[in-house]
Amino acid sequence: MKNKKKNGNKVKMYQGVLGFVGLFGLRFFTTGDPRWLMWFGFFAFFANFWLGRISTTKSDERYADNVKTAMAFTGQLAFLTMTILFILAIIFPSLEILMVGITAVWLTLFFGYVWKLYRLEVK
Repeated sequence: MKNKKKNGNKVKMYQGVLGFVGLFGLRFFTTGDPRWLMWFGFFAFFANFWLGRISTTKSDERYADNVKTAMAFTGQLAFLTMTILFILAIIFPSLEILMVGITAVWLTLFFGYVWKLYRLEVK
C-alpha cells in the first residue's frame, strides 16, 4: 500500500507536464481567433508539481484539516475572482476578455488551492 501512494505522487508529478499543452494558446496571437485562448487553461496542470511534493503516505487529521482549510480559501477566492470577471464582462463586453477571464479564474482557483494546501503542509 505504501508503494501505491508513492506512485500516486509520481503520477501527479508527470501530470504537470501536461501544462506545456497550454502553449497552444499562443496561436491566438497569430490567428486572432479567441478560441485558442482556452488552451491557456492547461497551465493549471503545472500545479501538479507542487501536489506531487506533498507526502500523502499517512493521511492524518492534520492533512484532512489542511484540505478543508485550503478548500475554504478556494471558496473565498472563487467568489472574488467571479466578481471581478462579472465586473469586467459588464465594462468590456468582448469575447476575448471573457475567454481570458474564464481561463484566469480556472488557473487562479486551481493554483490557489494547491498553493494554500502546500503552504499548510510545509508549515
